[in-house]
Amino acid sequence: MIEVFRALLELQEVDLQIADLQQERGTIPGERIKGQEVLQIGNARVSEAELAVTERSKEQRRLESEFAVLEASVERFQSKTSDVTSNEAYRALLREIEMAQEKASSHETAILEAMEGVEEAVRALDLAKQEAQTAAEQVAAEGVALDDREKSIEADLGTAGEQRTALAGTIEPKALKDYDYVAAKKLPAIVFESDQVCEGCRMTVATPEVIDLRKAKKLTTCIQCKRILIAKSILETK
Repeated sequence: MIEVFRALLELQEVDLQIADLQQERGTIPGERIKGQEVLQIGNARVSEAELAVTERSKEQRRLESEFAVLEASVERFQSKTSDVTSNEAYRALLREIEMAQEKASSHETAILEAMEGVEEAVRALDLAKQEAQTAAEQVAAEGVALDDREKSIEADLGTAGEQRTALAGTIEPKALKDYDYVAAKKLPAIVFESDQVCEGCRMTVATPEVIDLRKAKKLTTCIQCKRILIAKSILETK
């Protein structure tokens, strides 16, 4: 039975390797999703920056349009000064001219500020595009690496699967069935008993069970964790 134990332990090593590979493969879709999320964030920032440029440019054009109307008003008022026939009317017209000039001056300042805002928005847009491009290149490179990693994992799984098939063919069918039953629920399926303690669940193994284990006549499972127990001492001495 010792050789059966050794074969099962060897089979378990392969199964643990397969489980690790499957777990690693399972992380790949999540990493691809993260890459897509990075792209979405970068594209959203570009869209937001483009909208800012559009809105600020629109505001600049609005101010320029209003400024043109105000300038025309100033010129119209100024052209009427020669037609005024009284001092009171002349003073009123001058106030109109002054008010229009103040509004025009205020708009001129606002236009300069709007132009600076547009320039700032354009710089922010350029930066957002650069960052999005860098992110896209990085995600693309990571995608290639993930593809290579996935292919490598699949190859390793294929090799491990062949090893498992070969090993399983050398194990007594009843022992293999018992092992597969436990392994389907948890890995490792086989653990050692050492100093009357199950190394799987750290619970004490009763003395009668330990005696049976060390006789190595059959497969025995831990009462607590339901894993197959093998006395470590029998492998160390035989």
